[in-house]
Amino acid sequence: MIRKAVLALMLILAGAIAPARVPSDPVMVSADSLLEAINTLRRNPASFLPVIDAYAAVMRRTAANKKAFDVAVAEARTRCKQQSALSPLSFDEALTKAAADHAADTERSGLVGHIGSDKSNPGTRMQRYGRFTAMGEIITYGYSTADMILASFIVDEHDPKRGHRENLFSPTYTLVGIAFGKHRTYRTTCVITLARP
Repeated sequence: MIRKAVLALMLILAGAIAPARVPSDPVMVSADSLLEAINTLRRNPASFLPVIDAYAAVMRRTAANKKAFDVAVAEARTRCKQQSALSPLSFDEALTKAAADHAADTERSGLVGHIGSDKSNPGTRMQRYGRFTAMGEIITYGYSTADMILASFIVDEHDPKRGHRENLFSPTYTLVGIAFGKHRTYRTTCVITLARP
């Protein structure tokens, strides 16, 4: 019932949630709340289908290629229906520092993507703070709620390989770091680093 009310509110406030080129200071979801949502998704992927539908209803209006967007949404729905339950992720201080470094860099530089202004990549940023056997990074811009952040990763309409989706649903990862920042074009940045020790 609460999730349905939240989804209804998301649709009403969609203009405030969707990426925009306007200055603002949006309130971000907390890292703890986002991790809780990630772990709920990993434990029960099918429970996330209403969120995918709400995201699609909001974002399809601005999709440059509606056919490609619809394909990504259909794939996301199928994946959530078929995905087995996964182990939860645990916060890791080293990964949080690596995510915070990149979030701060994108805030300063206005960059979009996984390569930092210092030419660092996700692996080099994570290796600054710890040693890991497997690493991944997912980034989204313009969203301030856990549902919209996660839906953007799962639909992943801008990446034909659906790399963000694959990382989020990877059974390889056990640890996570989460950081947020402002972005001069998209208002917000959310950087999530994933790894296995």
